[in-house]
Amino acid sequence: MYKITVNPNRKIGNINKNIYGHFTEHAFRNINKGMFDPDSKLSNESGLRNDVIEALKEVKVPVLRYPGGNFVSNYHWEDGIGPKKDRKKRFEYAWQTVEDNQFGTNDFIQLCRATGAEPYICCNMGTGTIEEAMNWVEYCNSDRDTYYANLRRKNGFDKPFNVKYWGLGNECYAPWQMGAAVNAKDYAQKALEFGKAIRSVDPNAHLVGCGFESDPAWNVEVLGILKNMINSISVHHYSVDWGCFDLNDYYQLMSISEFVNGLVKSVRAAIEGVTGDIYHPIKIALDEWNMFGWANERVDDNSFYTLENGIVTASILNTLIRNCNIVDMANYSVFVNINGAIQTSQRGIVLRPQYYVFKLFTEHMAGLLVDSEVVSETFETNMPIDRRVFKDYFNEAAVEKGGRLRSEVETQVKREMKYLDSVSTIDEQNKEISISLINKSLEDDIDCAIEISNDISIKHAQMHTIWSAGIKDYNSEEIENIGIESTEITKIAKKIKVNIPRHSINVLKLKY
Repeated sequence: MYKITVNPNRKIGNINKNIYGHFTEHAFRNINKGMFDPDSKLSNESGLRNDVIEALKEVKVPVLRYPGGNFVSNYHWEDGIGPKKDRKKRFEYAWQTVEDNQFGTNDFIQLCRATGAEPYICCNMGTGTIEEAMNWVEYCNSDRDTYYANLRRKNGFDKPFNVKYWGLGNECYAPWQMGAAVNAKDYAQKALEFGKAIRSVDPNAHLVGCGFESDPAWNVEVLGILKNMINSISVHHYSVDWGCFDLNDYYQLMSISEFVNGLVKSVRAAIEGVTGDIYHPIKIALDEWNMFGWANERVDDNSFYTLENGIVTASILNTLIRNCNIVDMANYSVFVNINGAIQTSQRGIVLRPQYYVFKLFTEHMAGLLVDSEVVSETFETNMPIDRRVFKDYFNEAAVEKGGRLRSEVETQVKREMKYLDSVSTIDEQNKEISISLINKSLEDDIDCAIEISNDISIKHAQMHTIWSAGIKDYNSEEIENIGIESTEITKIAKKIKVNIPRHSINVLKLKY
């Protein structure tokens, strides 16, 4: 009942490595006491944690989004440059804390350079001004003899940072956002002026407009005004706590990837409908996503970040690969602490299951997406339809444990899902085919026959697996239950038969 036929000759699209990106924000212990900790013996002379840098390098992080998130809508970037002893402490609106500004633009660029990531800076369109955004771009990218370019030089950085990606605000539809736009038209007209200003300083800036994953009408209005300005439109998704999925329903969680696929299709339809062009160059940036929202009680509890979390993460990455022709960036929110892929302490770091998912995919799932037919048994689940009413969203009395609004509990649709979630890629330069194999069954292993449907002769096969006996198993400082195990496949024929363990994440790597 399980079979995969891969057709390497039918190439669907290029996979942009930026779909494996991450997100940083001045919140809780993501940056301060996370990535940046000058008091730690584990940090370098710039205050950046060496172990975090190495972890980011290990997963080949392609792009980092900064500085938010909600934080950015009341952030003034000049507070975070210059001598650190002179930087002012500010009240931080989004998370109700004190921001000491010891980590700023220069530090973020140093982090990106140390890890090999491209910087992606989101502009303050809440309390910020067009002039402030222009100055930020000038500071980062200009080589002219002008005030802000010279200020960067004065601060010790002679060469421009060459920041390519610039976000036009964050969640500007949301009532919790400082200076939120009244409606889509107001946002888009304001973003148009920000975009014009940024491009006047740097004509090559890649601009990301603020989309709204739960409101197609917002996207149509915004794209109607910004279609000739932006390169990408953003989508955000959190499944549990800030989303509509039930943490206690395993098979509903297994439908999250299909839910994300629906969000992508909705935004794609808006792009094609507004432009009238199915090949229009505007792409989608899923520039904040995670299974979990930032539920504070879970920040330091590794037991919430389980193999189950890893399977959801891998399934979403499969979905992004399937949509490689329209999704050109994604940013996991966040990488360090909170709901992230690693947790830091003064003793070192814990690598959570999501970390190994990113390591597995960045090492093996790249190049070109190719056609594959997946025959699989199925299960049925009730997949939520996200109809968030934002005026009630942070009202605890209106929200059930598990994250759903009480008024929306019945807003679900039945979906039939495959137990076996798989996509196939080819790296023609290195002569490699990679097949991701995610078994969503809670109870049963899968015996699967895999066939390559042309004259390619497979010379070597290896299976890389993330698995643990318990779906709720996790990693901690005391024990690491979950990692990547690799096994050689010795019987290589036209059809390769593999056993895929229950609730597991795998990549079959074939050399030809």
